[in-house]
This record gives sequence, C-alpha cells and structure tokens, in this order.
Amino acid sequence: MLRFGLFKQQKPKQFNLQPRYYNERKERLAKLKAKYEAPAGEEDFDAKLYRDHLRSSWSQKRLTSSKGVNPIRVLVIFAVLAGLIYWVFN
Repeated sequence: MLRFGLFKQQKPKQFNLQPRYYNERKERLAKLKAKYEAPAGEEDFDAKLYRDHLRSSWSQKRLTSSKGVNPIRVLVIFAVLAGLIYWVFN
C-alpha cells in the first residue's frame, strides 16, 4: 500500500492561454468610418477624435520620413570624408 503512494507520477499543470491580437489599422479605419458616417447636422468638435487623428497622422509621417536615406546628406558626408582623406594624405 505504501509503494503506490511513493511512485505515483503527478500530471503536469495545465493552463488556458487566450492570445490577444491588436490591429491598430483596423481600429483606425473603424474610427474614420464612424467619423464620416455621422449625420451632416451633428458635426461638433470632438477633442478625442481630433487627438486620435493627429496622433495617427504624426505616426504615419514619422514612419514615412524615416524610410529612405536623404541623398543630400550622403553627398555631404562623402564630400567631408573625401576632404579629410585628401587633407591627411597631402
């Protein structure tokens, strides 16, 4: 009777994980749709909607402005490096 209690293997603990997914683009589109579906006579100033609009437009501008390399900046850096190399070796 004692040996059954000593060698009994315990089952692993189970858990239930509910993954969460947040789609920022879908939420932004839903807000824009709600904004433009409002009746024409009820267009009052909504501070929260305006703030969300500014936040989304600023984040889009920040993402689009940081995508490419500025060719003028590359040329200036190249010119400075070429000038330094010329100065050092002359």
